[in-house]
Amino acid sequence: MMKRLVALLLALAALTGFLSPSQAETVSEEGDWNYTLSGGREGRGADLFRFFHRRFSPEEMTLVIDGHPDETGKVRHLYLDVRGAVVDRMRLDRIAIEAFDVQFSDPGFWREEDPAVHSMLAVYSQATLREEDINDRLREKQIGDDDEHWRRIGIDFRENGDVHAEGVYQAKLLFTFDILIEIDGRFDLVRGRQVWLSDYTLKINRREIPESLARRAVGKLQPILDLDRFIFPLKLSSIDQDDEKVTLRSRHLPTRFEGITYRYEGGTSLSR
Repeated sequence: MMKRLVALLLALAALTGFLSPSQAETVSEEGDWNYTLSGGREGRGADLFRFFHRRFSPEEMTLVIDGHPDETGKVRHLYLDVRGAVVDRMRLDRIAIEAFDVQFSDPGFWREEDPAVHSMLAVYSQATLREEDINDRLREKQIGDDDEHWRRIGIDFRENGDVHAEGVYQAKLLFTFDILIEIDGRFDLVRGRQVWLSDYTLKINRREIPESLARRAVGKLQPILDLDRFIFPLKLSSIDQDDEKVTLRSRHLPTRFEGITYRYEGGTSLSR
């Protein structure tokens, strides 16, 4: 019970869902959304654009490539900016990626299976997750799709980098009683590829539990976020947090460039 309790409070399942292709929401096929593409409706660039659209179900999305993928699936320069991606039924505010010399899987199979990244020279990235989006997802969970005994679940980002999460668990034995669960900590980077919860405390009904028990409960969740599961092999260098959002960044930030551009905006895809 303790593992599930802490996991739900931190909404970490939603965070790791962002990294897992199998949990991504799907969207309708192209018949349900109109678009024109600068490289044409057909071709490898358009196929790549459709793949990212399926993967992220975005509110807005821009893909820029300096040339169409060649017959081996290689793209020399790529920029991807996704706003309002939906993953595991939770909204991610923004994901931006710039990559160089990306070797995708054989384009001959892209219509049968999703493109996969085999190698790349370098990749720069930035991702933003908002507190309100996590709490919206948690409110859905309170209705009963995960555990009908949870109430008043919420997470609070603090401007000093701390994270506070709490919820009330209604236990039923011979009688019904409420258990207030609270956890405080902060996010830290480990080896640039994982996000761990550190400096944490765990309280039950306002009383702090022994460190050994807290370490055992939270330890089952670590790492909170593992970049090995993302389609691009990202590497982070910093985590910035205020009272509204958390932003993950690589050492160099992604930058848009001029090239073949595919763009989607809330129901219509455009190009220039």
